[in-house]
Amino acid sequence: WFVAQKVSASVLPIFAPATTLLVVQASPFSTLGMLAQRVLGTGLGVAAATVYVTYVPIAWWSVLLAIAAALLAARALPVGVVGQLQIPVAVVFVLALGPGDLQTDLWRVFDVVIGGLIGVVAVFVAPPRPRVAEAAVAVDDYLRAISSVFRAAARDVGQHAVPLPSTTRHAFVGDARALLAYVGGTEE
Repeated sequence: WFVAQKVSASVLPIFAPATTLLVVQASPFSTLGMLAQRVLGTGLGVAAATVYVTYVPIAWWSVLLAIAAALLAARALPVGVVGQLQIPVAVVFVLALGPGDLQTDLWRVFDVVIGGLIGVVAVFVAPPRPRVAEAAVAVDDYLRAISSVFRAAARDVGQHAVPLPSTTRHAFVGDARALLAYVGGTEE
């Protein structure tokens, strides 16, 4: 929001922070892909709507026609659903916020670019550091514990009367319940 207010000449710089929230994904490269789709979709939608409102008056039928055309055109593009949906959303925003001049509409697209770039910078500059070594040790410990329970269960088979008396417990039950500690549960 702060960057968009300082850099953009847009009347409504809300598109920048909204885009930042929408482009940030689980991985840096997914974020880049999301940014490309959002910018492409928004650019196409704003451009189409700007040309449309220049020649067609805004009425209920023209809004309906614009949205239907945007949905059909978006569906024909070889991009993901996110990029496709950005086109009719951009058309709706241009129509709903009022037809501006070309400069106003270009600032709307620029706000999306600003927000997307901030999202990319946030993902690349301060990515979370995965603790792969710790995770590998934890998985190995869990696998050893499971293996130990299975071996104990195999040794215990056939050692008790059938059916098992209600006062008797298998020797591996305590170890099996202790496995819950590995997955964040409790023993009881």
